[in-house]
Amino acid sequence: MATDFKTALHLGEILKDEFIVDAHAHMDTWYNFHIPEMGTPASMVHAMDLVGIDVSIVAPHICIGPCYREGNRAAYQAAREYPGRIIPFVTINPNYPVAEIEAEIAHWDSEGGIIGFKFHPACHQADACHAHYYPVFEYCQERGLPILSHNWTGAAVNGKETLYGLAEMFPRITFIIGHALSGW
Repeated sequence: MATDFKTALHLGEILKDEFIVDAHAHMDTWYNFHIPEMGTPASMVHAMDLVGIDVSIVAPHICIGPCYREGNRAAYQAAREYPGRIIPFVTINPNYPVAEIEAEIAHWDSEGGIIGFKFHPACHQADACHAHYYPVFEYCQERGLPILSHNWTGAAVNGKETLYGLAEMFPRITFIIGHALSGW
């Protein structure tokens, strides 16, 4: 058995002795990614089983593209179909009115709870510190929930880099930086 995850994958081994959570997964298709079997929940669980991933926390691609609300519904449906295997992040798009964002948060809060949020500032063409993200910041700060955010876009917050500044402003939020240190 390989000693690390990367080597095990290359050797085609399944890591059975580890509990592995993929905290940055997507469902459905995306125009420039190869996604086997159309990224259905069933195909995701099949792929998870092949490599030994126990749980995937998901935000469907449609959330970061054309319709965050439809994507949230798909993620919660997948979680109902595969309980304990697929867990949804709630995604919001800051280009929509604050009242709509607050209603989406309230809806999922009452429909089984929220474990965290997924932001995609680049696809939503909005800074990670956009004013319409603040209902999410306040919700997560109050509950100590995480936010997974890509770090490709963002203005300075109080003269500091976006997510660093936000982490100082909201110390109870764990910011998970997707694709950290990547660039175009």
